[in-house]
Amino acid sequence: MRFYQGFLILSLAPLVCIGGDMDPKIVNKPGFFIMAIEVRTNNRDEMTAKGKIGPQWQKFYSENISSKIPGKRGDAILAMYTNYESDLNGEYSFIIGSEVDSLTTIPDGLVGREIPAAKYAVFSSQRGAIPGIIIDVWKRIWEYKGAARAYQSDFEVYGKDSSDPQNAQVDVYLSIR
Repeated sequence: MRFYQGFLILSLAPLVCIGGDMDPKIVNKPGFFIMAIEVRTNNRDEMTAKGKIGPQWQKFYSENISSKIPGKRGDAILAMYTNYESDLNGEYSFIIGSEVDSLTTIPDGLVGREIPAAKYAVFSSQRGAIPGIIIDVWKRIWEYKGAARAYQSDFEVYGKDSSDPQNAQVDVYLSIR
């Protein structure tokens, strides 16, 4: 994977207006811990050269952040949008990291967050090349006319099915009411 996964394409994720006629899988996910790097941003800045999400992905890979995360629960990388100020118009935190067993030891430069149990609409991308599949899954989400967004914690899961950026599949979890 390369940092471009998080560039402008993923920075548009919080713009999602739930609407359309897709049938995502609805799941109740128990709470979990994530350890990551974090940046605060908003969609207005992400549409300009002031965007912070692309540089966060670059930092994640260039500094090998994943190797600095203790107690990882698997190899999946989570790209999370959380701590929403309000909705798609407000500030939010973008964090990239991994699910962990606990937040007992947080290395310098990383943050730990407890994500509460929530209900999610889960959208799976088609299998193919990144970033195309990411663009496509978000287009499908934007057309979805189902449950209303909760603006709690939304995240993309880059797991074993996304290890080959030319033949990847990614799941997107949207917190819903």
